[in-house]
Amino acid sequence: MKTFMKAVIAAAILMICVPAASMAADPTAVAVVDVQKLLKDSKAGVNIQQQLETHKTKFLAEIAQQEQKLRDDEKALSGQRSSLPAEEFAKKAKAFESELTESRRVAQERKKALEDAASKSIGKLRDEILKIVQQISDEKGYSLVINSQNVVINSKGMDITDETLARLDKAVSEIALEIADK
Repeated sequence: MKTFMKAVIAAAILMICVPAASMAADPTAVAVVDVQKLLKDSKAGVNIQQQLETHKTKFLAEIAQQEQKLRDDEKALSGQRSSLPAEEFAKKAKAFESELTESRRVAQERKKALEDAASKSIGKLRDEILKIVQQISDEKGYSLVINSQNVVINSKGMDITDETLARLDKAVSEIALEIADK
């Protein structure tokens, strides 16, 4: 009988302790993070934007210079229209058209290379954000972390953006913009 009572008491204690332990690890713990803010405001995000602006400014200056050269060449060619034989003028006009087409092709390739480099760098930053969000989630026991763009209303305590930003800035402050040479 004493053994039976001990077993009943042990079972009662287990029934009380097991639900308490399972409630401690809340399977519905949810957090929210503003990924756009992290991409825009993090040191690495700002660094990527600065690099992009520097390359865009340089690119636009080179394009403007090339366009001016093409306008000057077109003006010179137009001035030669009446003084050159038709066949020679057509030859020069064709060469100018080829130069114009090549200039446009090169500009498009360089623009695409810049866009690809930006996309790659932002992808690397997103990967870093994901690692840090995963660390925070593991540490705090979140079972779900949602991008704040997908949330209408949430408690301020659910938002882990500031903590993620602080850790992200410590982990990475620069991500190189790797532009493929074309």
